[in-house]
Amino acid sequence: MRKLAWFSGGFAAACLWACYFEADGPAFLAAAALLGLALAVWLSVRPGDRESPILLRKPRDKGALSRYVRWQCSRRAVAFCLGGVLALGWAGAYFALFRAPAEGWIGEETVLSGEVASYPEPTSIGGYSVTVRLDGGLFAPDALAYGLGWDSVEWYPFSANGITALVKGGDTQYYHAGLVVLPEYKLAAAVLSSGGVSTYNEMAASQMLLSVLREKEEVVELRLRLPAAEKAPMPKELLDHAGYYGSLTVYQVELSEDGTLTMRYPATPDFPPRTFYYYSDGTFRDGGGTSALRLVEEDNGEIYLYQWAFADLSGLGYLPTSNYAAMKLPENNIDPALQEKWESIMGGAVLPMNERYSSQVYAVLGAS
Repeated sequence: MRKLAWFSGGFAAACLWACYFEADGPAFLAAAALLGLALAVWLSVRPGDRESPILLRKPRDKGALSRYVRWQCSRRAVAFCLGGVLALGWAGAYFALFRAPAEGWIGEETVLSGEVASYPEPTSIGGYSVTVRLDGGLFAPDALAYGLGWDSVEWYPFSANGITALVKGGDTQYYHAGLVVLPEYKLAAAVLSSGGVSTYNEMAASQMLLSVLREKEEVVELRLRLPAAEKAPMPKELLDHAGYYGSLTVYQVELSEDGTLTMRYPATPDFPPRTFYYYSDGTFRDGGGTSALRLVEEDNGEIYLYQWAFADLSGLGYLPTSNYAAMKLPENNIDPALQEKWESIMGGAVLPMNERYSSQVYAVLGAS
């Protein structure tokens, strides 16, 4: 176990070195040389086939450079240097395969084209991500291989004040993590939790960083308002946009001639409907002025539900979102008998049958 601890210490030290300095050839060769020296010392002082390590501790052979001390130190040095060599080798290979090609793109400009190859999936910050298949086959620029890996590079309220903020979150079913980095100020905050979601962790980390910036007398304004607009008559053609909209869930949008939009949630009938009113900038806004919707007809002929919102999370601040929430679904006339059958099973529970008995999925279903 102690050998593993020394190995892990060497690996961690080399990783720390690689993060702050280049994991280039000289660093790798230096670590390899130290490993070779430690191996040489260990081989020269290690017990022979018929020797017992206990016998090395002779009364007449004591002191800092005794054979026993050199043997013990060399064993630890071998484990420490071996961890360092492996870490520097791994870092060097990573830089050569990923970082160096990405740095080669600095200053380059190119035009990429392709097609969307997946349905939009929600991210931890409220937006959506899609997979894009680039045109050109094997000769297409491999842009997707060198992503930054951040969930967001424009994080509120820092981006609204000209401050670069890099955000990354991660979630399992029960454990969550959030990281916010302000590279210009050399500040970062990470929050880990065994509950909630990673978005809450990221917002908590943001509050920590805001406190530090206030101590530095940096002014960060919290701009929590929609653009100025007034209530206005709704164009009659928008009435045709009423209907069902879908993404991961289904929304029922009802429109009235007086400019009222009512949003219902068929998948969660216990959730109360929300009411929005038409404004002069083409948006439908709620009574509190914290949420806005727009019905957008894109060039592909599809109609989308676009949303802006400021969610007030107590103790964590406000979370703004801005994204396409759903797409209008085509009319689908359902047989009344089928509809009746579906409604009869809506109140029941459906359990997956391909999970292990110890799966966390069952624990989540039981808690919901």
